Amino acid sequence: MSVIRFILPLFLLGFAASVHAAAEADAAAEDKNAETAAISYFALEPPFVVNVDDGEEIHHLQLAISFIPTSPDTAELLSKHEAAIRHAIVVLVSGRQVADINSIQGKKKLREEIQLAVNKVMEENTGKTAIKRTLFTGFLIQ
Repeated sequence: MSVIRFILPLFLLGFAASVHAAAEADAAAEDKNAETAAISYFALEPPFVVNVDDGEEIHHLQLAISFIPTSPDTAELLSKHEAAIRHAIVVLVSGRQVADINSIQGKKKLREEIQLAVNKVMEENTGKTAIKRTLFTGFLIQ
């Protein structure tokens, strides 16, 4: 009987710890699902078509861009200032050298520059940044 008195509390303690760990895992999964569900995208439509240069001739870059806004309310602000955003992107991308944007590193750098330019436009117009991530959903040089 004394063995049962010793083992039973240990068993109950182990069971309680596993229930607590499972509850923490469920809570973490719910937090991650809520964060993922909160992601929204803002697409600039239509795609951009700008001239790029390869040193010998002019080519066209068709660039489709979407943003992940800093908050769901920000999409409305992006829409309101879309003309200024599009202008900043056209000025930034036009006349680029094909060699500078054709590589993975070049695309990454361009994406970062676009994000900085858009956030600058939004800071000037609204006093706050608006996007936390820029995505190229289409990238074609002809």
